[in-house]
Amino acid sequence: MNRLLRSRRGLPRMDFGRIWIRQLLFAAAAIAVAIGPVVILAHSVATAQIQDYLSRRRQATEVEAAQAIAADAQINDWADIGDLLPRLAQITGERIVLTNAAGQVVADSARTYTPGSQPKIPTSWHQMHIVDSANGSLLGTAHLTPSSGAVAAATPQTFAGVVADALLVAAGASFIVALLLSLVLSRTITRPITAVIGAARQLQRGDLEARVKIEASGELAELARSFNAMADGLDEANQQRQQMVADVAHELRTPLTILRGYLEALADGVIAPTQDALRGVHDEAVHLQHLVEDLQDLALAESKQLVMDRAPVDMPSLVRGVVDGFSIQAREKDIELTAATLGEVPPITGDSRRIGEVLRNLVANALAYTPAGGRVHVDVKRSADGGVEVAVADNGIGIAPADLPNVFDRFYRTDKSRTRATGGAGLGLTIAKRLVEAHGGRIGVQSEPGAGARFWFTLPAPS
Repeated sequence: MNRLLRSRRGLPRMDFGRIWIRQLLFAAAAIAVAIGPVVILAHSVATAQIQDYLSRRRQATEVEAAQAIAADAQINDWADIGDLLPRLAQITGERIVLTNAAGQVVADSARTYTPGSQPKIPTSWHQMHIVDSANGSLLGTAHLTPSSGAVAAATPQTFAGVVADALLVAAGASFIVALLLSLVLSRTITRPITAVIGAARQLQRGDLEARVKIEASGELAELARSFNAMADGLDEANQQRQQMVADVAHELRTPLTILRGYLEALADGVIAPTQDALRGVHDEAVHLQHLVEDLQDLALAESKQLVMDRAPVDMPSLVRGVVDGFSIQAREKDIELTAATLGEVPPITGDSRRIGEVLRNLVANALAYTPAGGRVHVDVKRSADGGVEVAVADNGIGIAPADLPNVFDRFYRTDKSRTRATGGAGLGLTIAKRLVEAHGGRIGVQSEPGAGARFWFTLPAPS
């Protein structure tokens, strides 16, 4: 998906499906939710405090103005009140009209009312009585109301507006800074994800060598490592697939070439259709059939589609039957083949035919790699987890340490000099491993070169 999508008018619009855009929008919403109530609360508290301060300041200045007017009345009998009143009005920020005890205008700071007049002063004006401090008699009344001057402009609303503007500027700056930090953080988080997406697209195009460079830590590093592990697995699986195709082709080519040679020779009359010739054709056809059946069983086992006829299995009896079946072959090769049951062995549930196939593969493999005069021993016992463990040990040539990790791989032969005729197709141990795992068991091998090998597998007890 492109970074920007196109609207119907051709203008770019944001792709809100991208992680960094979602993170940015979420951060913006979170910041707005966090800052908004703080700004509102701060504005409300500041406005209340300013109103309280200005109210107390007004009361204090009005009291001081009344005291100054009373002092002037006592000292100068208001002779200088015409000059004093405008100065007091400037200090208080209010228009002051002074009337005497009879209600006549003595002075007006705004010089609107003429002295001696008796205007009707609005009752909404604040009134302060001027009292003689000596005898407590009423000298007059000061009428105050906010004026339109520059000092009067300093109202609670004015201060609140200034505070609101400052809070909005601070909130806006904090929002932008937090948003930029969120953008940097979101891009830091999404950069490794973008790298994984790019590498995934390379894999989609068939580049199985694509890997992600791990630069992050924590979950993002784990994501990159998991992707690289997946890519390694895909690359290995692809190599195994290619190798398997080549191996299958090689294994099929040999019997098919022999069959073709026999048939062409018979058709051309080069050889007579004797019993030996026909037996050679039959042997190659049987080997080809076995190879195809092995491949089919392996494919079914690996895809977990192998049909199992599960029933109680007496493992000691199964082991004795398999060993008896190989007794003639062992005598012909001058190999001692024995079996033993160690202690009480519990019954298990499984497919006896498939388990027998596993055991036959292991015994056949042991006989193939044990020289004349050697010994192959099979034992069965209770496993540590309450199931059954079967082991096939020989004193043959053993397996090199470099070959041990690969002995259960398909078409793998520890002795590269062994041919299809002498060493089989290399599928027996692979099929044995898949069949054991299909029963929920495990299989393994211990060996040292020249000291023989011990193959073992375990099968779980019935649940």
